[in-house]
Amino acid sequence: MKMKKLKILITLGILLFILIYSCNKNTGINTDEKMVVYRVNTTEPTNHEPDYDYLGKSLYEFAKNYQSYLKPEEFFLDPNLQEDFRSKFDSLIDEYKDNSYEEVLLDFVSKGYISEELKDYKLSLYSDLDAGVDDVESYLDNKFNDIDNYNLSPNEKYDFKTEVKGLKYSYIYISEIDDIPIDSALVYRGDPPGDCDIDWEEYVTTLRKYVLLGSGVGAAIGSVVPGVGTTIGAGVGAIVGLGAGLVVEWNNTDQAQRFCERCIPTGLSKEPSGDCDGSALFTPTAGSHAYKFEWDILHGTPHHAFTLPGEPLQIWQDDPEYEVLIEVTSYCHFDEDMDLQLKKEFGPYDIFEDQNKVPAGALFFDGIDYFKFSPSPTSSDNANTYSVSYTETYKLGGLAILYPDVYTIDGVVSSENAINITITGTDLTVTWKVDSQHWDEFYNGGAFGHTEGIVNVKVSNNCPEGDSKIFSLKSLLSQGHP
Repeated sequence: MKMKKLKILITLGILLFILIYSCNKNTGINTDEKMVVYRVNTTEPTNHEPDYDYLGKSLYEFAKNYQSYLKPEEFFLDPNLQEDFRSKFDSLIDEYKDNSYEEVLLDFVSKGYISEELKDYKLSLYSDLDAGVDDVESYLDNKFNDIDNYNLSPNEKYDFKTEVKGLKYSYIYISEIDDIPIDSALVYRGDPPGDCDIDWEEYVTTLRKYVLLGSGVGAAIGSVVPGVGTTIGAGVGAIVGLGAGLVVEWNNTDQAQRFCERCIPTGLSKEPSGDCDGSALFTPTAGSHAYKFEWDILHGTPHHAFTLPGEPLQIWQDDPEYEVLIEVTSYCHFDEDMDLQLKKEFGPYDIFEDQNKVPAGALFFDGIDYFKFSPSPTSSDNANTYSVSYTETYKLGGLAILYPDVYTIDGVVSSENAINITITGTDLTVTWKVDSQHWDEFYNGGAFGHTEGIVNVKVSNNCPEGDSKIFSLKSLLSQGHP
C-alpha cells in the first residue's frame, strides 16, 4: 500500500507533534534572550542529547499498557498543558487532512521549518519501510547510528534520531501482535454472506506498514517549533501514529472483508489497580464494530467474564508462581442475520511482579534544556565569583502524576550545577549555576566551553515491596564566546 493512501492516518500522527511543541512554546517564563538559547535555534554542536531509549521504552509502554485508558497528551504532559494541547490538535486536523506526507514535508521546507536534506532523509526512510525491510529493528538501529554522519544541524539530528528510535519500539510492539494470530468463527442466525477469510500474515504486514509509517510521520515535524525540554521528544508523535495504525480500517471494497478486519482484537491495555493485591485493570482494543468482549482467563480470577467496549475488567492473579493468560473474543454485529466472533490470546502477565515496578514513563520534565550564560567568564573569574545563573520552572508529567496513589515522587536525591531546587505540585524549579567541580570544563581557558546540569528525582512504587527509580533532568550550560 503506497504512501499516498496513508493521508488521513499520517496526518493524525503528524499533527500531534506540532501541537506538543506549539502548546509548550510559550512557557509563561520571563527569559533573558541574551542568556537563553533554545536548542532548535542553535547550530553549535554539543554532547547533550536526549535519552533516546528512554523515549522509545516509554512509547512502547504507552502502546502496550495505556492506550485504552489515556490519550497521548495525558500520558506525556503536565495536566496544565493538556487542554491547550488538545484544542490546538483539534483545530489543526482539517488543515492537513488532504495532504500526503511528502506534500507536508515540501511545505515545511518552503517555510523554512526543516531543511531540504532532512526532507530527503525522511522520504528515503519511509520509502524503504514502505517497500519492505526484512529485519526492521536492525535496519532502524543502523539508520540511528548513521544519523551523526548526515549533513544536518545538531537539532535536526536529535529529532531524527528520536524519531527513528520511536519507530523501532513501535515495531517491537507490533511484532508482539504478530506472535499469536486470531481464531475466527461466525455465528449464523440466517443466511450469511460467507466466512471471513482473513490472511493473518497479510493483515499484520499491512498493519506493520501503517504503524511504522504512521508513527514516524507523527514525529516528522517535531523540530519546527522550539520550546520543549529534555524528555518529550519525537516519541509523542510516534505514539499517536502508532495508535492510529492499530485501529486503521483497510480501504477495501469488499464490505464483508472490511467488517472482519474492523472486529480484530488488536491489543490489551493493563492499568495498575493500586491495591497491591496481585490485581490489575485490563481493557481490550478492537475495531469499530466490536460491541462486547468475552474473556477466558487461565491462572486468574474471574475465569470467565463479559465486558462492553471501553469497560475495564479487574483480574487477580491466582498464584505468583503461575502467570496469567487471557483470551479475548470480540463480538461484532454484521446485520440482522449474522454476528462475528474473533478470538485472540494475550499474555503471559505476572501481575504480582508488575505491581511493584516503577515504569519507564513514570516521570517527564517539560521545559528548556539549553542555556547560554552571558556574559562569558573572564580570566579573573572563578566558580565562586562568576555569578551568572538561570532559574527555570519545569512541568512534571507521567504516570507518577496521573496515579499518585500508586507512585510517590520522593524528591531530589542529588544534583550537579544546580541550586535552590524545589518541587511544588507539578512544578520543579531549578536554578542552574556552575559549581566548582565543573568549572574547568565550563570555563575551558576562556574558550567556548560547556557543562551539564543534572537534577536526579526519585520515584517510588507505593506497594510494600515496591521498587524505586531515579529520573534525571539534564540541561546543557554553555558559556558565550569571548
